[in-house]
Amino acid sequence: MDTQALKTIGCSLLNFDDSMIEAFISWIDQFPRSGRAPKGKKTEFDHIKAWHSAADLYRNTGLIGQPIGALFTYYDQSSIHALVDSFLAAGKTKKESLVIEGVTFLNRSSMAEKRFLALSKILAERCHQLTEFHRTAIDADKNDLKVVFKSPADQKARATYKSLDDEIWVRSDVDDHGELYGHLQYCFVHELGHRYEYKMGLPTGFYDRAFYTTKYSYTEGLAASECFAEAFAVSHFDHKFSEYTDTIQRFKRLF
Repeated sequence: MDTQALKTIGCSLLNFDDSMIEAFISWIDQFPRSGRAPKGKKTEFDHIKAWHSAADLYRNTGLIGQPIGALFTYYDQSSIHALVDSFLAAGKTKKESLVIEGVTFLNRSSMAEKRFLALSKILAERCHQLTEFHRTAIDADKNDLKVVFKSPADQKARATYKSLDDEIWVRSDVDDHGELYGHLQYCFVHELGHRYEYKMGLPTGFYDRAFYTTKYSYTEGLAASECFAEAFAVSHFDHKFSEYTDTIQRFKRLF
């Protein structure tokens, strides 16, 4: 979205009502969430941050907060143009969404664009490497998989599958060290295990006590089996977990 389009959309939002929420979100997503405000623009940056919080509230709960419309009362067409020009230099906007081979990646954190693009491509390549039942976790239905990067303040766990939204949330500061246990790619495949269980159900013959692997697999999940998700992950990275070879082979035979 170029700056002229942002000015046009911004002006259309001056008389904001709830029917405009999707246009508002596409607009505010182009603005920075963190960093330093341009000189003399601290108040405007506070408004932008408040708008981002309202957009996140809508994404997470479906609620439309009053601050959205209230903040637009401070602006007119000329000040909307100035806002865009001040925060989005040289006509370039921050890229916060990316679609790779049907997987949608969204940056809902203060993470820099460069890191967002790099991590998205790493996870897209991991998706590409999935085969057989592991791949089913992505292709389980017609809904595209969404991977959302969240700030540590909004996401305590390294990664979480949000079944109601059908999204995998990944904390933006999670390290990527290849296929190491507990790092980005491993956590991502673990959450795909939860998506598989939600979409397909547990395979016939699976029960936790017969498929314990890592220490975390003994964790009692509130709505899903952590044991299944761990077996799902270690069976993908089986060359890294030779100590679980027998369990992994029995797990694969369930599919």
